[in-house]
Amino acid sequence: DTILPVASPAFIAAQGPLAAPDLLRLPLIHLESANRGWEGWPEILAALGLPPRPHGPALRFNNYVMALQAAEDGLGVALGW
Repeated sequence: DTILPVASPAFIAAQGPLAAPDLLRLPLIHLESANRGWEGWPEILAALGLPPRPHGPALRFNNYVMALQAAEDGLGVALGW
């Protein structure tokens, strides 16, 4: 699978030009799934060469559609498959 950070066009426009390190300060939308096979933000940040993010603005959902809807609504950055 290809996994990418996704956000609404309005969210991106409001933030200005973004690069991978900006993920350390932006609100991240987490998917908390019983399926442990899904990669989450810790794995993605590590793959991008970024340090773990122990704190920061975040939203948590247990439903993928709701997580994507939150991103579409401009609430933060989700992981899109």
